[in-house]
Amino acid sequence: MADKLVSVCINSYNSSKYILNTINSVINQSYKNLQIIVLDDCSTDNTVELIKSIKDDRIEIHSTYTNSFYTYAYNESLKYVKGEYVARLDADDMWEVDKIKKQVQFLEENKEYGACFTHVTVIDENSCSFGEALQPLRDVFDFDNCPQHKMYRHFYDRSNRLCHSSSLIRTEVIKKVGDYDVSLFNLHDFDYWMRLITFCPIYIITEPLTLYRSGGASSDNSSERWTAHHTEWVRVIYRSINMCPDELFLKAFADKLKLSGEHTHKETEIEKALLLLEGPIMYKSNPVLGLYKFAELFRDEEYIKLAKEKFNFSTKDLYKIQEKRCYIDIGEYNHLVGTNKNLDFAVNEQKRLNEQANEELARCAKYINDLEKTRENLEEHIRALENSASWRITKPIRKIKALFRK
Repeated sequence: MADKLVSVCINSYNSSKYILNTINSVINQSYKNLQIIVLDDCSTDNTVELIKSIKDDRIEIHSTYTNSFYTYAYNESLKYVKGEYVARLDADDMWEVDKIKKQVQFLEENKEYGACFTHVTVIDENSCSFGEALQPLRDVFDFDNCPQHKMYRHFYDRSNRLCHSSSLIRTEVIKKVGDYDVSLFNLHDFDYWMRLITFCPIYIITEPLTLYRSGGASSDNSSERWTAHHTEWVRVIYRSINMCPDELFLKAFADKLKLSGEHTHKETEIEKALLLLEGPIMYKSNPVLGLYKFAELFRDEEYIKLAKEKFNFSTKDLYKIQEKRCYIDIGEYNHLVGTNKNLDFAVNEQKRLNEQANEELARCAKYINDLEKTRENLEEHIRALENSASWRITKPIRKIKALFRK
């Protein structure tokens, strides 16, 4: 097993806070046959100096020609790969000591798998494990193994469940899958996994062999980042369904198929278009992806005839769907707005409910305040009555009445 070279690709940009711990977690691996490629994306701090301070002949330092963000840097680092396996490690994450050893052993013994991932331990900026507050984040990567078609379907329905820094992929598989999409800033890894799964089954070692840092160098929860995330997500899903092999698609979406039994390639393509009309779960009922797919298919008259004959779907049905406003034009690009509209509605609805709650609280506070004033007024009247001459004069009469009542 030791004769298999593993190329470890670490991308860094202003990573001085974590880079030494990250690289040391690689150096200290029990598996020693490593090529450690550090691709620095033009850091402006002392990241490179810190890397150079580590004395290990396995480390190679390369740089981009200009700061280009990590998706571009990922592709650059692949140019220097010499190993039969490629492992990715983000500059703020770390590995347990046996991580690579266990992954290589599994892939060597199970040739049908093209890649191997692991579960994670979530750590904070100080490398401490989080408590229960971030259990949902741990749950994201706490994903068990399942057949290739079920995993593909799960990713379509639920988005990413794999940690980038936990990956070990056969180099021959990477050559088939290709480079990361540099047009994707947020979901480059999700896009890559979706493409990867269409080429081969993958395996997850259900041990937390990767230390994933939340709130580290790459953390950004701004509204702009989430807007970009959702926009990229739609593009990833559309491309993934388009390139999904027929057999894998038919297995993954067996419960969604309009036709039963075997499918021709063209019938499968129409099934894909009809699936996209329903909208993936984050864009449910938004048909825009299906519209794009049918627009491509209906350039061929055979698809028009097949859709009508086998699926009872005609061009008139397509025209009717297009009456629903689901995207707007900005320049030469079409930008989906279904989710943004839903998000705006949800935000406005929440604001409305908050305002109602605040108004109700204000009314309750006023009511309580009025009751308190009434109580004070009553107490004041009682005190005035008790101190009045008439109250003192009638005191004997009240005592006699009390005796009679007993």
